[in-house]
Amino acid sequence: MLMRPAGRRLHHLVLVAAMAVGLAWASPTAADIEADINAAFAAAEAGDITGAHEKLTAIIRSGELPPERLAIMYFNRGVARQLMGQLGDAVDDFDQAIALAPAYADALYNRGETLLVLGQPEAAFGDFERVILLQPNALDARISRADAMLAMGRPKEALDAYTEVLEYDPTLLYAYVGRARAWRSVGNLQRAVVDYIAALNITPGDPDLLAERGTVLAELGDHESALSDFNKVLAIYPDQAGALYGRGVVYGQQGSYELALADFNYLIEIAPELGDAYFMRGMARLAMGDELGAEDDFMSAYANGAQNDRLDAILRERGIIE
Repeated sequence: MLMRPAGRRLHHLVLVAAMAVGLAWASPTAADIEADINAAFAAAEAGDITGAHEKLTAIIRSGELPPERLAIMYFNRGVARQLMGQLGDAVDDFDQAIALAPAYADALYNRGETLLVLGQPEAAFGDFERVILLQPNALDARISRADAMLAMGRPKEALDAYTEVLEYDPTLLYAYVGRARAWRSVGNLQRAVVDYIAALNITPGDPDLLAERGTVLAELGDHESALSDFNKVLAIYPDQAGALYGRGVVYGQQGSYELALADFNYLIEIAPELGDAYFMRGMARLAMGDELGAEDDFMSAYANGAQNDRLDAILRERGIIE
């Protein structure tokens, strides 16, 4: 399943261990610190992220490391916090690492990726710019900078940036994925499909990409191809929200309201916070003559943050909004 890496992880986890081996143990305290570093590395390698986090915290609090090595410990704890879903705390750790080592490209990159997830693309863009100044050939940073452009509402610039990366290396999955999304953003759905095909040639059968391509195919009016993509996903991953939502929308467009209702019912069961699912279920119920059920769904859609012109018009008619 497509999952964007949180950032540059393994290089500096390895570096921690390598540095530990290369240092003389000048005192019992230093020996304890080196043992803790090795233990943190071993925990991370074993997948014990919580254990690695605890050991890194103890190392940071010890006050025994010079600034350059302390920066690496903050970086690694930031990575652990990324993996634990503690994104705000991860940013704090990357801040500390960068304050200690301003040219720390990996910390800048990971902070940018985390800020992007947190919905701060402008700040993320600045971090990726700094990485590229330090490492002009860092294609991952160039892709991420384009992702930030797209999130900032600059899809045409993002298109150029993704294309530049792909001209240098036409095998980069996330450049195709990003460019497909940028093409969709500017309304060129055919070109988006072409890039999704290229991405799926790199990672065949990826459910997230199939769901995204299915959504674009549905927008193009190719319902059969869209359903094919959604059904491929749901045959293996029955809880994939994007495919469930997309298939329900297509069923509704085809007039198969009972099938649409079944998909939206299940989607709401597994993800009750999705306002758009309530809205689409309401539309299906309305088409089936269930006006009371539809009204309940429209209210639930509004309560869960759904926003679109049709919902606004319905709510205005009912005096819910002005």
